[in-house]
Amino acid sequence: MKKRKDDKKNFKYYWNFIDVPVIVLIVWTAITLVFPLKDYIPGLAFSVISWAITILVFAYIGYVVIREKSNTTKNAAKAGAWAGAITGLGGAILTIAAYYISPGIFNETLQQMLKGGLDTNSAQLFLKIGIFSGLVTGPLISALIGALIAWISSLIFRNKKR
Repeated sequence: MKKRKDDKKNFKYYWNFIDVPVIVLIVWTAITLVFPLKDYIPGLAFSVISWAITILVFAYIGYVVIREKSNTTKNAAKAGAWAGAITGLGGAILTIAAYYISPGIFNETLQQMLKGGLDTNSAQLFLKIGIFSGLVTGPLISALIGALIAWISSLIFRNKKR
């Protein structure tokens, strides 16, 4: 099978497109962990804002990748996947760090588990399992979401190349 030109693009190539978006998403994750934004923004509105930021950032990646004439929608999806994987891993690491630095931020979650009938030790174990499983699930799910949104964005903007 003949290799295509775009198959030779490596991580460094994609990093040129995703460096700022990755930083934006990781900073947003850090802000949501450090500051109790949920206390000031109603639950549904907070979720909508978080998803809007995520969608806009991944759509921007698709736009900037496809804007370059030599790139394809496949390249946009790869860039979105890289950005999602890095962001997911960064978010998981930040969440683990927050758990050990300031476990109080997870009190609400722990209280919900205790109300559900779990004993304290089981609730803490399930919380740890959930937090540490984010090291695997975070990058995978974020990469999938990033690839999908960047790909859709590149499809929208591919005929509008400059």
